[in-house]
Amino acid sequence: MRWLSLQTIGVVGVAILTVLALALDFREHDAATPSAASRPNALSSLEMELQRCQLLGKAATDDTTCTKVWAENRRRFFGSDLGAVAKTNTSLKNEARRP
Repeated sequence: MRWLSLQTIGVVGVAILTVLALALDFREHDAATPSAASRPNALSSLEMELQRCQLLGKAATDDTTCTKVWAENRRRFFGSDLGAVAKTNTSLKNEARRP
C-alpha cells in the first residue's frame, strides 16, 4: 500500500476546508434573507390600488382614485411633490418643444 505524501494530504485538506467554509457561508446567507413565507401576505392598500389601476388599463386615466394613487406613489418614490409639479407643468413642456 502506498502512503500519501504530505503535500497531497495538505491539498486535500485545504480543498475540504474550502468546501466547508463555502457551505457555511451559503447557509448563513440563506438564513439571513427572508423567505416568501415569512413576508406578510397582505399587500398595502396603495399596492392593491396600483394593481387595480393596472388591470383597468386605459380606463384608469379617467378614474379619480387611480390618479390620486399614482400621485401618492410618485410622492413616495421621489420623496417630495415632484409628481404633482410635473403634472401641472406638462403644458409648458409641450409648448417648449414646438418649433
